[in-house]
Amino acid sequence: MAEAGGGGLVFAAFTATGGTAYNAAVPGVPEIALFAVTVALTFLGATIAFDLVHVALHAAYRSSQPWWRAVGALHQVHHEFLDRNLQIRPKRMRANLFHHVIPEYLTQVTATLLLGAVLPLAPVLGAVAIETVVFLLILRTRGIDINHRAYERLPAYRPQGFFCVPHYHALHHVFPDAYYGSWLKAVDQIFGTAALLRDRRVLVTGAGRPLAAALAAELSRCGAEVTVVARPGEGAPAHDIVVLHHADPGDEDQYVGLVERLLHARDGARKIPLEIWSIVPEPDGDPQFVRRSRGYYFDARVSWRHIAVDRRAMGSEASEAARRIALWVRRGCHYVPALPLARAIAGFFRFRFQVEPVFVGPPARVLP
Repeated sequence: MAEAGGGGLVFAAFTATGGTAYNAAVPGVPEIALFAVTVALTFLGATIAFDLVHVALHAAYRSSQPWWRAVGALHQVHHEFLDRNLQIRPKRMRANLFHHVIPEYLTQVTATLLLGAVLPLAPVLGAVAIETVVFLLILRTRGIDINHRAYERLPAYRPQGFFCVPHYHALHHVFPDAYYGSWLKAVDQIFGTAALLRDRRVLVTGAGRPLAAALAAELSRCGAEVTVVARPGEGAPAHDIVVLHHADPGDEDQYVGLVERLLHARDGARKIPLEIWSIVPEPDGDPQFVRRSRGYYFDARVSWRHIAVDRRAMGSEASEAARRIALWVRRGCHYVPALPLARAIAGFFRFRFQVEPVFVGPPARVLP
């Protein structure tokens, strides 16, 4: 009912301006289609405006200035409502509505109305209508919406490019200094907060290899606690991130067995999934390993990153490759290229759309 009402409000915004008053027509594109696209872009632009305010509130809370910290503290009520253990605190439900839900709505509406200075009235009213419907739905659930719910164990989020999914935003409540995005990852991708490395415990395999040493050094500069070993041992499940070098050709079963042992050892250890980075040389990597990596890429049990490197990255250009890997990981990439741009783009499309995955565990879902 509410969703249908929202569609009616959007259509009313279009017809109220006479339809033809929407004067940004593009030849060959139906006016209603252009209107719908502009409404969607306006709505998403307003969500980015809130994400920027969101980042500012967290920065204010970390400030040494008491008055700035007091401003940031208002938002911390939201993090008390859904805490770092991903549990809902009903006693903070009402405060969350006043300190987070209502301010988020007002921020988005204000940003949308400001866009009215450069946009026709119809798409602005349409975006406000959508924001109002979403706001009313969240009020109806008292703040327990699709992005804010309790989890006993958080599945890995499905890589979705520029869009946030609920399991992605849930990580913000575990790691408040990252994963700020509400609908889009744009702000996280700009500021490098689409993944958190600081204070994470990282186990890098491949001791003695140039890329392992360079990656350990780069991750340490990012604030991670790094341990370098030849192969994962008994202590591997205690780490948050495990970096695996490509196994020798013909060791596919051994490689999969290692990954599965890491995942089973992790069962019940923490609420969030283990993160594994699989370093695979391209284009001359073993096709079976690439297919396995493609299967784990969408596995709900593990946050998997496929690190595509060339032979130079594993030798003479290891330091530059390590910098590229950290850069793209912090921008939220799960296909992480340490390759020249043209090869990186081609490699991504080949990996995502041409490689046939071999699944071991259940695939991650977009929605809970």
